[in-house]
Parts: sequence; structure tokens; C-alpha cells
Amino acid sequence: MAEWEIPEKSDLTEYLSSLTQKPEPFIRALFIRGYDNFKKISEFLNPTLEFANLFEKFAEVEKLLPLLDKFAQKKGKCFVPSTLEGIFSGIVLKNALGLPSDSLKLAQTNEISFEIDGQEFSFLKEKFILNTFTLCIFHILAQIGNFNEIKIACDIETTGFSPGTNEIIEIGGVKFQGFKILDSFSKLIKPEGGIPPQITQLTGLRDSDFLDTEPREKVLRDFFDWVDSHTLVFHNADFDLSFLNFEIARFLGKKLNNKIIDTLKISRVKLPFQSHKLEALKDLFKIEGLSHRAYDDAVTCMKIYNILTYLENPKLKIFMEENLPVVALGILCENYALVDEARWIVREGTTLFKKTHLPFLKVALKELKLETCDADEILAILKPFLNELSPLEVYSLLLQKSKSNVKGFFREKQNLQKLVLKKETKQQPLKIDFIWDEWFEKNFPAVYETLKPFGAENPHLKVLLENVEKISSTKEKNFFIIQFKKNGEIFNILSDKEIQDGIYDIVFHIEKIRGKFYFLLERFAQKEVKDV
Repeated sequence: MAEWEIPEKSDLTEYLSSLTQKPEPFIRALFIRGYDNFKKISEFLNPTLEFANLFEKFAEVEKLLPLLDKFAQKKGKCFVPSTLEGIFSGIVLKNALGLPSDSLKLAQTNEISFEIDGQEFSFLKEKFILNTFTLCIFHILAQIGNFNEIKIACDIETTGFSPGTNEIIEIGGVKFQGFKILDSFSKLIKPEGGIPPQITQLTGLRDSDFLDTEPREKVLRDFFDWVDSHTLVFHNADFDLSFLNFEIARFLGKKLNNKIIDTLKISRVKLPFQSHKLEALKDLFKIEGLSHRAYDDAVTCMKIYNILTYLENPKLKIFMEENLPVVALGILCENYALVDEARWIVREGTTLFKKTHLPFLKVALKELKLETCDADEILAILKPFLNELSPLEVYSLLLQKSKSNVKGFFREKQNLQKLVLKKETKQQPLKIDFIWDEWFEKNFPAVYETLKPFGAENPHLKVLLENVEKISSTKEKNFFIIQFKKNGEIFNILSDKEIQDGIYDIVFHIEKIRGKFYFLLERFAQKEVKDV
């Protein structure tokens, strides 16, 4: 009995194939990885980093930020665990806070802690690299302008374009501080003239939705009191304010005198060649959610404001460019599941390897002959190399500012490069992604590129090749190159063990190193040959 599972086609995989415009066999490979619905598949194929989601997932942010700010001011000592993740986390802290190198101390501990004015404070006890990254982002954002000021993003739906002639039918708002939502407002207002058909088509709202709504004057007064004196954020503020101030003046005898921010105007300045419609910006920044309803558009407006105002800020962009490669390495070396923000960080961070100013990475690319390799190939070499070094060696390398010193270190350790191929042939529990057939033979390079980066929860492609004959083998240092033949085609499979002649079903995984694909044997099952 073969020790592997073969994926099967189903109505669901065929349906999702039609929805995603991806081949059905590819959808089966995603199912094996746990991506079994349209939303999960879309997020896998197009990972994003939602800062608000980071905030929500890391409940300690508000509690720990003051401690981080205090440490940044005092410049005390930072003790990090003697693990790759601990060391990478310390480097990110050093870069974000501008710490001197001698402030970082390796310790036999399972937490990151600070010493401030002779007193030690526990800082982080789990997921060091992701949590450090999150905290440093918010520390930097807090230094930018009015990030921590409470603001309210607002939107309205109306029966037309002219105040006085047309009416507000819905008001939505979201009160936020940074990326954190504090409160919300969402109320319908029944129009005197009913809902025009074109508005129903646009918003989905019908006359029947307004049967139990509150009086217009009460909704306007509630909204006026709710926004108080907070700064208001709109997309196309002139339109919304023309309606709001007309109706507030008519029913309340008042006017909104709040400070106004218009994301439409910000977009025109920062993105001059981009369409500035709310929907276009929503698509550009991959913002999810409903459209043409007041509350949902208010949330979109808030996200667009934060992206344009803070995420495009030079301070944050510099931090991200310098530290994403370090965070990506920290995630990979500790085998984090490559899902959600971790997948985005690794994908984006590895693309910055060749742009980094970090002497360690610049020299590593040259000395390990990785300058022409893509990001996933670099990782295939670099990760095992790092895992063979002691924590102190990695720590010294990352802090080293001299390229010549780093170069000398790599040349001393060149023998470690020979371990890569053998280490990557270790067996893992097997679920087959693909059966080698005409379609896969033609498409596997594109499939490989789409599925990477590979790591925890996203293993390298495992392929079943059936009924092949072993015809020869060659010993190469720490591994064998075994030749199999099927229908006149030769397959070179790398293995850490020799196998006898015969007919086999084999399972191998695929890796790309320095521009070339390698097939590494995982399992095999010899077939019985019956006499005729």
C-alpha cells in the first residue's frame, strides 16, 4: 500500500476553478493546504497586510506601546532570546528605535525584556518577530503627525445630486484612532418622495427598508451630537457637506464647523495619474467590503485616509524596506505558518533582498552566488545556511557594518553551502499535490511560481510519477542522481539513498535553485512484475 494520498476532482474544485479562473488541478493542490473556499483561495493568491488586522490580533499593543516608547527615549538594554527569531526581532527593534549595537544582549531566556534605569521589564513572550514588527510599526506611526487623534470618517446616501431637491436617505460614520475603530454610526432616513429606481439599483435600498426609521430631525440631531467637535473625513467632502449642512440647518438651525479632511483631494495630490473615485481607490488598495452603503463607504474612506496619510509616509516606507527582509527571514527560520500577514511579509520581504542595505544580505547574495536568483531560490540556500550557524555567529553577522568582515566570515564557512541539497531531502508526511501528466509537465513552472513562497503550511510541490523504470544511478557527494524512464522520457531524481532496479511509483518534491528545477525523492513503492 502506497504511503500517500492522491487528490480527487470534485464538483466543488471544478466550481472554484471556474470562479478563480485557475486550473482545476491547481485548486486541488490548494485544498490540500486548507484553502477550500473562494475567500481563502483569493487571500492566498493575493495576500495583503491589513494594519488594522494586526492591531486586532495583537491585543497587547495598547499596553506595550508606552513601554516601547519609554525604552526608545531612555535607550536602555534590550535582552533577546538566543534563537534566530529572537536575534532577528532584536535587529528590527534596533533599526526602529535607533539603538546602539551594544544595547542588544543575547540571553538564555524565552522572552524579550528591557532594562530601563536599572529596572527590568518583561516585553514579549511569544511570536517575537511578528509582534515586534507590529509594535515597531505603531511606534513609528505614533510619531507621524496626528495619528493618535480621534477622527470620524463619514458617508451619506442620497436620492440624487441636489440638496433641497433631493434628500439624504442614509448616514454612516466610523470613529477611529489610528487603525483602531472606536465607535460607529449607521441610520436610515425615510425620504418624503420615496426611493427612485436608480438608487435602489445602486444601493439595494427599497421603500420597504424605511418602514421603522426614526424621524429625520432625530437622526440628524443624533449624528450632529455624535460627531461633536472631532475632525471629519470624507471622500468628496463638498458633496456630502452640501447635503448635511443643508439639512442640519433646515431641521436643527445649526452647521457642521468641524475640521474637514477630504481623501479625494489627498488622492489627487499623491496619485495624480490614478482614478480618484472611491471604488477605483478601493480596488487599487485591495480594500474588501460592500459599496454604495453609507457605513461601508465610511469604513473604506477611513482605510483610504490611513493608507494615503500614513502608510505612504517616508518614515514608514524606509522602515518597511529596511526591515521586511529581516522579518521575512525571522518568520521562515522559525517555521511560522505562511498564512495571512505572514505570507504577505515573506512574499514582499524576499523581493527586497536584492535592494537591502544590510551588509550581511548584500555579501550573502554575492558569496553564495545568489545575485541572479529569485527570492525563493535565495531562501532555499540562505535558510539552511543560517540554521547551521550558532546564534552568536548570526547575531554578529547581522550587526556587522563592514562588508569586508562579513565577506571574510562567509569564506570561512563556505563548506556549509554543501549541506543545502542534502538537508532539503528530508521526508515529510505526504499528501500528493499533482500526478505527473501532460498538463502538469507543461505547467509546473507556472504552478511553482504561483504557490511560492514555500514554508510551514505551504510545503514544496509533491508530485506522483507512476510506473517508471529505474535504469541507473550516480553517486554525487552526499546524494544519488537516480535516472528513471517512462515512455522514452528520462527523469533525473535526487535521493539521499540508493534504490534497486525495478518498476516504481515515486513521489518527489520540486525545488528551484539558481534557475534550475530539481526533483527530490520523497517516497517510492516498487511494483510487482508478473510473468507473462
